Amino acid sequence: MLSTTLVLAAALTAPEIAPDAKASLDRLTNFYKNLPGASVNIVMKAPLPGFPEQKTEFKIIKPNQFMVKQDMGPGMSVEIVSDGKTLWTALPAEKQFAQEPAPKTFNDVGEIMMLSGPGSFVYQLFAKDPIKAMGKDVKKIEFGGSKTIKGKAYDVLVLTPKDDGQMPGDIKLELAISKGKDAWLHGGFMNIPAEMTQGMGPLTIELLTQNWKVLKPGEAKLAL
Repeated sequence: MLSTTLVLAAALTAPEIAPDAKASLDRLTNFYKNLPGASVNIVMKAPLPGFPEQKTEFKIIKPNQFMVKQDMGPGMSVEIVSDGKTLWTALPAEKQFAQEPAPKTFNDVGEIMMLSGPGSFVYQLFAKDPIKAMGKDVKKIEFGGSKTIKGKAYDVLVLTPKDDGQMPGDIKLELAISKGKDAWLHGGFMNIPAEMTQGMGPLTIELLTQNWKVLKPGEAKLAL
């Protein structure tokens, strides 16, 4: 969830895919299937009082190596590293860390997705079967046409999360995908209806990606 946008569920079932969404979804997932890894910075912006901008640095290399550095504001950060064999989770401000065996694949990250914040959707993009990985959280994928952001047009997929009592199905997530050969994910836009914002009107939470770069094994330094 996208842990900040989609809810974890136990079943690994494929979501319902609208016929007109298949071409854009295949273009997105096939592009990431062919990448050995990537680095990206992710910024989450929410128009809410007292909600600071959150930034996440993410590096990932198939099949199970990654590094996440999440900045949630002064004194609030999380660092997670997997070298493929061992997984370390650290809270630098608290001088605490934990160590455990690394997940075998990006389909097995479990609770790590929840700790990874805005970067957690990257695990699903780099999973062996991205659509199946999305199916843990998403019940339906539809085509949303084209969206222009800062003068550039993107294809849009609209995801409806599974309504399990944690993330209502009324909340939709729009994924903006670069047009052309390289189908980089530009970001996600979580649209929250007015009836769910306690009088603040409809809101959109933005998850924007910055500086995507292809990584090959051995190119990234994965360490706390």
